[in-house]
Amino acid sequence: LARDDFGIEVLDRWRSARRGEYPARWRVSVPRAKLVLDVSPVLADQELAVSVRYWEGAVDVRGARAGNPVTGNGYVELTGYAEAALHSAGGSRLR
Repeated sequence: LARDDFGIEVLDRWRSARRGEYPARWRVSVPRAKLVLDVSPVLADQELAVSVRYWEGAVDVRGARAGNPVTGNGYVELTGYAEAALHSAGGSRLR
């Protein structure tokens, strides 16, 4: 797929108690394949705080392809969101 072949729309966000706000539900569309999927986290808080903070976790997938229902499971990894929150708050990263 080329970038212009699909779209991703953020439908919801989750705010970390520690830092950062992450997209938390998405609509993925691939018009040429007549595919529309809603992707939702199994659990909202799947943030990891290791050397960097990031969100990764299991997701449920539901939608339709050419009018036929589809379901599935998946995995999403999001990086850069906690860093963006730190910089917008005037902080800096320690090295």
